Amino acid sequence: VQVPLRFIGIGEKMPDIEPFIPDRIVSRLMGAGDVEGLSERAAAVIDEKKAKEVTKKIKKGEFNFNDFLEQLDMMKKLGSMKSILGMIPGMGQMANQLKDMDLESSGEIVRIKALISSMTPKERETPSILNNSRKKRLARGAGQEE
Repeated sequence: VQVPLRFIGIGEKMPDIEPFIPDRIVSRLMGAGDVEGLSERAAAVIDEKKAKEVTKKIKKGEFNFNDFLEQLDMMKKLGSMKSILGMIPGMGQMANQLKDMDLESSGEIVRIKALISSMTPKERETPSILNNSRKKRLARGAGQEE
Protein backbone atom coordinates (compact mmCIF):
# COMPACT_ATOMS: atom_id res chain seq x y z
CA VAL A 1 0.00 0.00 0.00
CA GLN A 2 1.45 3.37 -1.03
CA VAL A 3 0.14 5.44 1.91
CA PRO A 4 2.56 7.74 3.75
CA LEU A 5 3.07 7.33 7.49
CA ARG A 6 1.40 10.25 9.35
CA PHE A 7 1.51 9.31 13.03
CA ILE A 8 3.61 7.15 15.29
CA GLY A 9 2.74 5.65 18.67
CA ILE A 10 5.51 6.01 21.23
CA GLY A 11 3.49 4.42 24.05
CA GLU A 12 0.20 2.78 24.87
CA LYS A 13 -1.93 5.83 25.70
CA MET A 14 -3.59 8.40 23.44
CA PRO A 15 -1.16 11.23 24.37
CA ASP A 16 1.64 8.97 23.13
CA ILE A 17 0.52 9.32 19.51
CA GLU A 18 2.40 12.04 17.70
CA PRO A 19 3.08 13.18 14.13
CA PHE A 20 5.72 11.15 12.34
CA ILE A 21 8.70 13.39 11.58
CA PRO A 22 11.65 11.19 10.54
CA ASP A 23 14.42 13.57 11.69
CA ARG A 24 12.99 13.72 15.21
CA ILE A 25 12.59 9.96 15.48
CA VAL A 26 16.16 9.38 14.33
CA SER A 27 17.55 11.95 16.78
CA ARG A 28 15.66 10.25 19.63
CA LEU A 29 16.97 6.85 18.60
CA MET A 30 20.51 8.24 18.52
CA GLY A 31 20.12 9.64 22.05
CA ALA A 32 20.04 13.28 20.92
CA GLY A 33 16.49 13.84 22.20
CA ASP A 34 13.73 15.87 20.58
CA VAL A 35 13.71 19.35 22.08
CA GLU A 36 11.41 20.67 19.35
CA GLY A 37 8.83 17.99 20.06
CA LEU A 38 9.06 18.64 23.80
CA SER A 39 8.55 22.38 23.34
CA GLU A 40 5.58 21.76 21.01
CA ARG A 41 4.01 19.39 23.50
CA ALA A 42 4.57 21.84 26.38
CA ALA A 43 3.15 24.74 24.37
CA ALA A 44 0.02 22.73 23.61
CA VAL A 45 -0.53 21.85 27.28
CA ILE A 46 0.67 24.89 29.22
CA ASP A 47 -1.45 28.02 29.21
CA GLU A 48 1.00 30.94 29.21
CA LYS A 49 -1.36 33.26 31.09
CA LYS A 50 -1.94 30.64 33.78
CA ALA A 51 1.81 29.98 34.05
CA LYS A 52 2.52 33.67 34.70
CA GLU A 53 -0.25 33.72 37.30
CA VAL A 54 1.25 30.73 39.12
CA THR A 55 4.72 32.29 38.97
CA LYS A 56 3.38 35.43 40.65
CA LYS A 57 1.69 33.32 43.34
CA ILE A 58 4.92 31.44 44.03
CA LYS A 59 6.92 34.67 44.30
CA LYS A 60 4.35 36.13 46.71
CA GLY A 61 4.22 32.91 48.77
CA GLU A 62 0.55 32.37 47.91
CA PHE A 63 0.91 29.02 46.11
CA ASN A 64 -1.72 26.68 47.58
CA PHE A 65 -2.83 23.06 47.22
CA ASN A 66 -5.34 23.86 44.47
CA ASP A 67 -2.51 25.36 42.41
CA PHE A 68 -0.40 22.28 43.14
CA LEU A 69 -3.13 19.95 41.85
CA GLU A 70 -3.48 22.06 38.69
CA GLN A 71 0.26 21.80 38.10
CA LEU A 72 0.13 18.01 38.54
CA ASP A 73 -2.68 17.81 35.99
CA MET A 74 -0.63 19.87 33.52
CA MET A 75 2.37 17.60 34.01
CA LYS A 76 0.14 14.55 33.49
CA LYS A 77 -1.03 15.98 30.15
CA LEU A 78 2.59 16.20 28.97
CA GLY A 79 2.79 12.40 29.09
CA SER A 80 4.79 9.88 31.05
CA MET A 81 8.08 10.83 32.67
CA LYS A 82 9.77 8.31 30.38
CA SER A 83 8.55 10.07 27.23
CA ILE A 84 9.46 13.52 28.58
CA LEU A 85 12.97 12.47 29.61
CA GLY A 86 13.43 10.67 26.29
CA MET A 87 12.97 13.99 24.50
CA ILE A 88 15.75 15.72 26.48
CA PRO A 89 19.22 15.27 24.95
CA GLY A 90 21.38 12.86 26.96
CA MET A 91 18.55 11.63 29.18
CA GLY A 92 17.59 8.59 27.11
CA GLN A 93 19.34 6.14 29.46
CA MET A 94 17.55 7.55 32.49
CA ALA A 95 14.24 7.36 30.63
CA ASN A 96 14.81 3.66 29.95
CA GLN A 97 15.38 3.02 33.67
CA LEU A 98 12.03 4.60 34.60
CA LYS A 99 9.97 1.97 32.78
CA ASP A 100 6.42 3.37 32.50
CA MET A 101 6.34 5.49 35.65
CA ASP A 102 3.94 8.37 35.31
CA LEU A 103 2.20 10.85 37.56
CA GLU A 104 -0.99 8.81 37.68
CA SER A 105 0.53 5.51 38.82
CA SER A 106 3.21 6.81 41.21
CA GLY A 107 2.34 5.65 44.72
CA GLU A 108 3.68 8.82 46.31
CA ILE A 109 1.62 11.10 44.04
CA VAL A 110 -1.50 9.02 44.69
CA ARG A 111 -0.99 9.43 48.46
CA ILE A 112 -0.44 13.19 48.11
CA LYS A 113 -3.62 13.54 46.03
CA ALA A 114 -5.55 11.53 48.64
CA LEU A 115 -4.33 13.85 51.40
CA ILE A 116 -5.27 16.96 49.43
CA SER A 117 -8.67 15.47 48.58
CA SER A 118 -9.30 14.99 52.31
CA MET A 119 -8.89 18.74 52.91
CA THR A 120 -11.69 21.24 53.14
CA PRO A 121 -11.71 24.00 50.50
CA LYS A 122 -10.50 26.46 53.14
CA GLU A 123 -7.56 24.19 54.05
CA ARG A 124 -6.59 23.90 50.38
CA GLU A 125 -6.65 27.66 49.92
CA THR A 126 -4.87 28.50 53.20
CA PRO A 127 -2.34 25.77 54.10
CA SER A 128 -1.12 27.81 57.09
CA ILE A 129 -4.24 26.81 59.08
CA LEU A 130 -3.19 23.15 59.14
CA ASN A 131 -2.45 22.36 62.78
CA ASN A 132 -1.67 18.93 64.28
CA SER A 133 -5.30 17.90 64.85
CA ARG A 134 -6.21 18.81 61.25
CA LYS A 135 -3.18 16.90 59.96
CA LYS A 136 -4.22 13.80 61.92
CA ARG A 137 -7.77 14.08 60.49
CA LEU A 138 -6.35 14.41 56.96
CA ALA A 139 -4.10 11.39 57.44
CA ARG A 140 -7.04 9.28 58.64
CA GLY A 141 -9.22 10.55 55.79
CA ALA A 142 -6.56 9.61 53.26
CA GLY A 143 -6.02 6.16 54.77
CA GLN A 144 -2.60 7.05 56.19
CA GLU A 145 -1.40 6.31 59.69
CA GLU A 146 -0.11 9.84 60.41
